[in-house]
Amino acid sequence: MTQSKTTFLDRAYDLDSRDAVREFYDEWSKTYDSNIVDDNGYVTPRRCAEALARRSRPEGVVLDIGCGTGLSGLALHEAGFQKIDGFDLSPDMLAKAAEKQVYRDLKIADITQKLPYADESYAALNACGVFGQQHTPPSGFADMLTLLKPGHCFVFSLNDHAYENDDHAYPKAVDAAAESGAIDILEKEYGDHLPGIDLRAWVYVVRKNAGSGA
Repeated sequence: MTQSKTTFLDRAYDLDSRDAVREFYDEWSKTYDSNIVDDNGYVTPRRCAEALARRSRPEGVVLDIGCGTGLSGLALHEAGFQKIDGFDLSPDMLAKAAEKQVYRDLKIADITQKLPYADESYAALNACGVFGQQHTPPSGFADMLTLLKPGHCFVFSLNDHAYENDDHAYPKAVDAAAESGAIDILEKEYGDHLPGIDLRAWVYVVRKNAGSGA
């Protein structure tokens, strides 16, 4: 292992610009899979994929948000999804994702900017390990919902740090969307995330309601 079990998270959380995020993940792409899977037992991609499979038809097209090296896409494929698109900020991460040969389409895109997808164009959304710290602001949750067809599902994770960050801003954003009627929360399960560093995560499945305006 080239990094300690906590150094990679500490570095990721200290990033202060989109350029810094891109450069960090380009560099990390070389050892990312071995670092978080082999060394730390990363299980959240499988948890998210299995949760989405319980609530979505496998023939629908899934958008894998912030897909990184494609661990989440691989988990979706293993859960039965065959049509998977993905995007990420890091070109080098996307190159690794392409090698897994489970994606229909991959794009370089910044989750904090206007995305190159039409509103209500996907039958399912997956955001595994995306929300939190410097990566995606809480407002990004509503932005992602615009890409989802009404009546369809969005699975995402919030690790311990993301869940607690900024006075629970992320779960509050989800709860506010539910209270407004934009979504229904179908599942919310707490479990392992990175067992190697004793980090856990919530996995949510929400359904977008028709006429929500999200």
